[in-house]
Amino acid sequence: MTQRDMAQVAAILGWHFALGLTYRRYRAVEDYFAGDWVRAWGASGLELRLTKLTNRDIDRLDARRSQTNPERIAEQVAAVGATVVLHDDEVYPAPLREIAQPPAILLVRGEFSPEDWPAIAVVGTRKMSSYGKRVVERLIPPLARRGVTVVSGLALGVDLAAHQAATQAGGRTIAVMGCGIDQVYPLRHEKYAQEILASGQGVIVSEYLPGVVPDPKNFPVRNRIVAGMTQGVLVVEAARRSGSLITARLANESNREVFAVPGEIFSEVSEGTHDLLRAGATPVTDVEDIYAGLGWGEVPAGDGESAPTVERPAPETLEGQVLALWAHDRKCHIDELVRRAAGKLPQPVVTSHLMILEVRGVVSHEGGQVYVRHC
Repeated sequence: MTQRDMAQVAAILGWHFALGLTYRRYRAVEDYFAGDWVRAWGASGLELRLTKLTNRDIDRLDARRSQTNPERIAEQVAAVGATVVLHDDEVYPAPLREIAQPPAILLVRGEFSPEDWPAIAVVGTRKMSSYGKRVVERLIPPLARRGVTVVSGLALGVDLAAHQAATQAGGRTIAVMGCGIDQVYPLRHEKYAQEILASGQGVIVSEYLPGVVPDPKNFPVRNRIVAGMTQGVLVVEAARRSGSLITARLANESNREVFAVPGEIFSEVSEGTHDLLRAGATPVTDVEDIYAGLGWGEVPAGDGESAPTVERPAPETLEGQVLALWAHDRKCHIDELVRRAAGKLPQPVVTSHLMILEVRGVVSHEGGQVYVRHC
């Protein structure tokens, strides 16, 4: 952030705790007091009425100032290794300034880098299928290798897969929280947040102070940051009632490109993405579609395919014979495979070599004893 002493930072955090620094409120205080937040914190109600704050804002601030300890809040922020980034600071994400309601204050663990832009948001269902996982593994690494930062919310499913695919490819990632900067939601993803920070490959961001617990109402608000930091939003598997669709709508309202990956017509987690496509989202079947949609030119040679090549077993091997049971199907229930093997392969051979095929990445278990063939 711009050079401010700790007293100024503490006063800013006091304002944020007592009132909530929306961009409108931030601008009213920053402009009138010429950046002197300590003076603003101690200003009388009469002086505050000379600013562009509303009477309701001032009354609320007066009611909470005596109960707020700015220095203590600053200590809590520092204790979790977070820094304060304000809207006017040089390191504040430039794309985020363009949205209708940019956050006035960001709490950041890790450090933003000039390399964090361009960026693309990747969102989708928490109930990611094996198909969705393969989509992420195909599309994200070539973007990450070419310096495109991946922004998401560190949620279950597509979010986490996108963060991991980016860092594993050597790229950068930004995780935006819908809770206090001292927390990660879901809690089980704390270790992944720590990996992002320890690797130096990304940052954890929130506009919420320490102690703010995850709340459903915070996540749609958080999603405007996910969309606003980027040049476009890629939706991979989303049901009709999905936070991912809120992110897509916010992206559209902020003049960001919206991309959607076509899914299976029988899958509930594809209904939302298909609705987006009907509404005019750019369909994505390969990374070239993203490059073209954002006007980035052609994908550099060698980067169009990121998923590891799966070697098909030789037909004469037992694994090859088990794989042949799929015939022309892409998915098959294990009971159907055993039925097709009748008279050819004993059931124990089918089940044991099915496990070998899964370990080798030739097939994957989608759930409900349904297996998906990948080659």
